Amino acid sequence: MYKKVLLTITVLVLLGLAVACGAQPQPTADTGELSAAQTAAAEAEAKLAEAQSAAATAEAKAQEAASAGAEAQAEAQAAVATAQAEAEAAKAQAEEAMKQAEQAASSAPASEPVTLRAIGFESCIVDGLKLQADAYMKAHPNVTIEIEATAYTNLHDKQVIELASGTGNFDIYSVVTEWMPEYTSAGFLEPLDDYVAADPPEDWPNTWTKGFKFQYGADGKLYGFPHHDGPQLLYYRKDLFEDPDNQAAFKAEYGYDLAPPKTWDQFIDIAKFFTRPEEDLWGTVLTAKFGEQQLAHDFWLLLPGFGGGTGFDENGYPTFNKQGGVEALQFYSDLINKYKVAPEASLTYGIPEAGDFYLSGKAAMHWNWAHIGAYAELEEFSSIIGKNAYTVMPKVEGVGQNAVYASYWVLAIAKDSKNKQVAYDFIKFATDKEHDKLLAEVGCIPSRLSSWNDPQLLEKFPFYATFQPSYEGFITSSPRIPEYEKADDILQRYMSQVLAGETDAQSALDAAVEELIPLLEENGAIKK
Repeated sequence: MYKKVLLTITVLVLLGLAVACGAQPQPTADTGELSAAQTAAAEAEAKLAEAQSAAATAEAKAQEAASAGAEAQAEAQAAVATAQAEAEAAKAQAEEAMKQAEQAASSAPASEPVTLRAIGFESCIVDGLKLQADAYMKAHPNVTIEIEATAYTNLHDKQVIELASGTGNFDIYSVVTEWMPEYTSAGFLEPLDDYVAADPPEDWPNTWTKGFKFQYGADGKLYGFPHHDGPQLLYYRKDLFEDPDNQAAFKAEYGYDLAPPKTWDQFIDIAKFFTRPEEDLWGTVLTAKFGEQQLAHDFWLLLPGFGGGTGFDENGYPTFNKQGGVEALQFYSDLINKYKVAPEASLTYGIPEAGDFYLSGKAAMHWNWAHIGAYAELEEFSSIIGKNAYTVMPKVEGVGQNAVYASYWVLAIAKDSKNKQVAYDFIKFATDKEHDKLLAEVGCIPSRLSSWNDPQLLEKFPFYATFQPSYEGFITSSPRIPEYEKADDILQRYMSQVLAGETDAQSALDAAVEELIPLLEENGAIKK
């Protein structure tokens, strides 16, 4: 029995020594911090040596006790127990020494050459990330950051292939929050909790709005920092709305004053009024292209405004095929097919194309992400500088809710990255108070509360003032499941059939729910 216990002690001792000796500093630590970490490791090793000595003493006593009486055997057992406890304590101390060395490594500039590779959406997101990377490389000359820009339609599949390969080819991933349940449940991403505990972002834990929750996994761990955001808003041409001739003509035709729509009925009236194809002007433009990011998003965004809530009951069972969902989808289709206030080309437009259509002055109203509000005031993107205004999404009077669709992009670190400490130092740098604001220079939306309330940014982009209040209202989102891409495809397929006139809204949504339920059950999203 004593040999078995002694073997346990020896294993613990060897494991502790391996941890202590293996606590090699990463290339980001300064001399003082590493010296302290090395001292802690040396002290831990000394403790382990004491534990070894105690183990040897316990072995000798055990051998003597084998031929002695019960009292001697009890003393030997106590000695073995003490030695085991000391070995376990020494192991814990060695592990803590390693942790401190890693934490020290994350907080200082690189002293050896390091190359970080990142992959993200080919858009203002990557443009802004490049500005942040340039600033980081200037402050850390030994770090090189390479960023690969990929079209949205290819980004998810490329990221999954890279992450599943386990090669660590990319260190940093720009991830839209719909994909986070898939990536975190598969173990693709590095939890950031220990990094934050050692070296938190500025203003932590009040860095971002409490409406940002999707950077956390189902296990409650933090897996990324919000990078680009801004709720969807309804934009409108204030020059058209404020024109006296338009105001008089609209009131004469519809019997009430021309103003930003508060209800969807008003939206239709206004869209009809401004639809003038002969002037190359339309009431609105949609992002209705199948396979793009926005088509399913539009449905989830419209749903609360038609009284459909989140589209799921308290047990996670889909309800979006009820009246609110059917009316929302029918309304969406009618904008193109019945009222003809949106061009048919909307069926070929994703976020960039529809946004460009509005920014070129060809639509009176358009809902889209917040970057459109920024682009509207930037010469390289806009023909309507000084003419754009914004408001919350309309709703059905007496039934619906003004809603915010929660979706944003985060910076995350690959579990298999070979440069995790440097990668964390960079994403913390990129999202700090100073460098978060760089996103605004390229029309993207900073995510920090400090940026949303920054006086200079508010002067240039006054719509920033809507962000924080928006996230305090009704928040909707797509299903939070690892198989989001499949769920998104299901909804998009049936929406596209309605838009093409191949089926009605009720039949389409019934079929979508029927196909979605097994997927939700498989992912544990439905409580039984």
